[in-house]
Amino acid sequence: MLVRPKMCPGDEHLNGHAHSAPIPPSARPFRLRSRAKCIKQNAENVARWKKHGSGFACYCEDLESCTSADHCGKSYCAVCTGLFRRKILPAAVSVVAAPAQIGPPKLKFATIYIAEIATGQLSSVDLKKKNHALRMDLRRAGMASTVVFGNVEVAYIARTKRWLLHAHLILRDPSAASLALLDDKAWKAGGDGALKIEKVTNPLRQFSYCLKFPLYHRPGKGGARRARAYSIPKAALSELLAWLSRHDPKEFVFLQRLRWAGRKLALAPTKVRSDRGA
Repeated sequence: MLVRPKMCPGDEHLNGHAHSAPIPPSARPFRLRSRAKCIKQNAENVARWKKHGSGFACYCEDLESCTSADHCGKSYCAVCTGLFRRKILPAAVSVVAAPAQIGPPKLKFATIYIAEIATGQLSSVDLKKKNHALRMDLRRAGMASTVVFGNVEVAYIARTKRWLLHAHLILRDPSAASLALLDDKAWKAGGDGALKIEKVTNPLRQFSYCLKFPLYHRPGKGGARRARAYSIPKAALSELLAWLSRHDPKEFVFLQRLRWAGRKLALAPTKVRSDRGA
């Protein structure tokens, strides 16, 4: 049976070429870390990792050899992840937050539990499969046509000495019913707090939060002020770097109804079955 692309309501203005749309004034400029600060962060990481011994030598060499002419492309490199964020975030805002003919979209910021992994087992996590499982959960919640941008992130939990795999997502115009279904699925998988939903009130901050590659943990309690960041313990850090080395930054990005158009993002039209006899 033939299929044909179909734009969802409110997407007509994008017409499949959203990556060329102008960036809304509220979306620029992103206050991202400068290249100089990224280079400084790499130097600090190298100095810290060298104290951990020869097991970290390969990671130090990657950061020390990363130059503007020859980027290492590693997900633990502040320069390369910073460059990646500077390229993708404005493009993501121009697509996801672009106003429709019926008015500006209602954006939601979601943090969703994916899995908890024991230390020593992070290497067994298949990022592609976890992304697929998350996509299926969204579809089963009735969000198959919802535009979604975000990333999958792993965090070290000092209290339990386990890894928490989760996703930060920006959802474009999700229905209340779909959010309720997603909340139910998340609760069954991770219990209370497995899904947190907020309105997008600060696109610069919330889109930026959706794409980060932390090499630290925050063992303190959350509150009005963020808990202090600390270095991850040596054994856990070694495990994390080994896992990150298998994935480039692009693999951590979660896209639904969005696609890569070269180095930019574009809206991907949904596919629906044509009418019988058409």
